[in-house]
Amino acid sequence: MHHHLPHCCVSTSHHSSPHYHTTGYRSLFPMGYPVLMPMPYYPSVGYAAYGYGTQATQSMPLPQEVSVDSATGMKEVLIGGTANASLTLEYVPDAGATSPLVKVTVDLDGSTSTWQETSMTDGYHVKTHLLSIEPGAKVTLEVTEAMARLRWCETVCC
Repeated sequence: MHHHLPHCCVSTSHHSSPHYHTTGYRSLFPMGYPVLMPMPYYPSVGYAAYGYGTQATQSMPLPQEVSVDSATGMKEVLIGGTANASLTLEYVPDAGATSPLVKVTVDLDGSTSTWQETSMTDGYHVKTHLLSIEPGAKVTLEVTEAMARLRWCETVCC
């Protein structure tokens, strides 16, 4: 399924915060009416032929993470933002573990994919760029006899 994601860099006439536009051409006391504009609002000089210009917004990476251990077992998270996110997985088996398991399951629109590790050595492990995930995906992190953490950045508009 194709997802339509908002673009952060330029918005035209997208209104989200109140300010006043005035009416009346060269009137001594122009009438104002409330209109929602992006925050922060920086009016363009001369209001570009009453089109009120375009307002630039910034996109910003927002770090996210989820952790589980043997006591927790598993957690599910929703990947958000406006662009694909790259997952980084960190994990370590419990001391004396006989059958450690680390499993990452991704569900997007009913399509599921899974990554898992069952034959891990002792010590800390890291998998950078494990998976590229679309916004709207549900990710489940599951462990047995281990501790794991998923990290990613969600791109948000500011």
